[in-house]
Amino acid sequence: MSESVYVWMCREIGTPQQVAARRDIVDIKELLSNQDEYLERSMMSGSMREGFRLRDSDLDTMYWPTNHRVIWDFSQSEYYNILRQALILCDSSESPAGFTLLWLPLECAGQRGLSSCEIINDGLDDEDKLLCSYHMKTAVFWAIQQDTLPHWCPQNLLAGFWVCFKLLLKWVYEGISPNFFIPENNMFLSKIHGQAQTSLFRRLYGLYEKGIALLLHSPSIRSSIIDVLCNPRLTVCTDEHTLIYEAEFDEELFGEIYTNDIQHPSDLQHCMKYLNTVEKLIGSPLTQYQVVNLQKYTTTILHCTAFILHNIYTNTGVNKQVYIADKMSCHMLKLAAKFGFVSDMLYIVMYYYKTLRYREALSVIEMTKVKLAQPYLMSWGYVDRERYTEAVGGQSWSTKMRQAVAMNIKLANVICYICELLLEQQSSRQNRGSLLFIPPFVLLHMLEFLSSRHVDTMRAQTGLDDLQFLVHHDQGQLVPVEHRDISWEILGICQQMAGNPHAALYSYQQSLGEDPFNKIQTATTQRIHE
Repeated sequence: MSESVYVWMCREIGTPQQVAARRDIVDIKELLSNQDEYLERSMMSGSMREGFRLRDSDLDTMYWPTNHRVIWDFSQSEYYNILRQALILCDSSESPAGFTLLWLPLECAGQRGLSSCEIINDGLDDEDKLLCSYHMKTAVFWAIQQDTLPHWCPQNLLAGFWVCFKLLLKWVYEGISPNFFIPENNMFLSKIHGQAQTSLFRRLYGLYEKGIALLLHSPSIRSSIIDVLCNPRLTVCTDEHTLIYEAEFDEELFGEIYTNDIQHPSDLQHCMKYLNTVEKLIGSPLTQYQVVNLQKYTTTILHCTAFILHNIYTNTGVNKQVYIADKMSCHMLKLAAKFGFVSDMLYIVMYYYKTLRYREALSVIEMTKVKLAQPYLMSWGYVDRERYTEAVGGQSWSTKMRQAVAMNIKLANVICYICELLLEQQSSRQNRGSLLFIPPFVLLHMLEFLSSRHVDTMRAQTGLDDLQFLVHHDQGQLVPVEHRDISWEILGICQQMAGNPHAALYSYQQSLGEDPFNKIQTATTQRIHE
């Protein structure tokens, strides 16, 4: 039965490998985002930061200004320049210093702590839920610290659960839950006392009297152990490779990388700072997840650098500087395409279109079409797992990313990629948006239409027809629901440029009716009134 519960927790929260990958990805993101010259730094914490994925997982972010310094004694103030740095005197006489970020020593232990909350709080209203996942995890930490079990593993998971549950019962009875890092701090002090404490103890003791059968009070856990209870001889495999398909793991891994890829430098100075950081990281010990993650982050930085460089030197009027900058930008974009997502080739297309290289743009579009048409392609939220595994199964994540993964295109609103979307970027930025998110197939057809207008009008019409069919008829596979605002907008822009204002008006109105995920409604309204 222990193995059955372990398998359930892996599916609900994530396997140890998934949890490790999630943490490693955020580690790299924080290393890149917390650059030395920034006036503010941030650090994530909470269950999400620890790599767990639950419906009620919390995500806490701590921000602190880099020009503030904490001192423990007033005499230390002489070591700081108070004109440049604000000093904060910390009085630690009542509370000794503690460390609040923890790398969980055991994956199973952390998972037990999170899942037991469901059993204890099952059926309670939110205001009656006095215990949270942090209380559970604290019990796990103390159980590990006290060496209650000689070995923590999936096979004795229920024994470990029972140890933690009894420890929690003891705490509630005594009204004291010692913080693991600052034992003098009682975590029950504010909420669990008096009548609330008595009621909670009765509830916990009632569950305790049921023995291990209390697991049946959890709907999700009950479904995972019912087969074993009915057939005690049933064997349950806990090997991680049998718990999750390769394609399923990869889908989440690349999704995590994509979601955390938020570093888009706005000037060359920051671009160089990021690239220097990447260079240092490459020479340091990295996990396999961090390697592929850093690979994608590097492509993003190269994209930004290429367009920023072009935008700076385009207006200089000095042909030699423009030529050198153009060669460098082309080289960076081609380099990025060699180890980024398949969809990253569209950045080259945008650059060729921006620099009036229409035939070169169409040539790259043809290559991109072939790659995006592969039946094994993994796109945001969709993949044919069998075909994906047949095509790239067992290969490195670097190879998979280059050959079989397409994600939405991110355009940083502080960088001009193509003039046709500048109004949308400005609108998003005015509404506190930092990025535009465009489905790759939508951008592909848009760029085909734009580039063909200058060299092949029949192909331009074909590109527009393909874009219109995609936006009108896709059921969420190639055009995610949250990105339909920008997809209708792009269709409207192309229809307006093609001389069909009535169709464009309809598309703009449809864009306004969608979820304003990209925050472009100001631009849409402006285009309607043009």
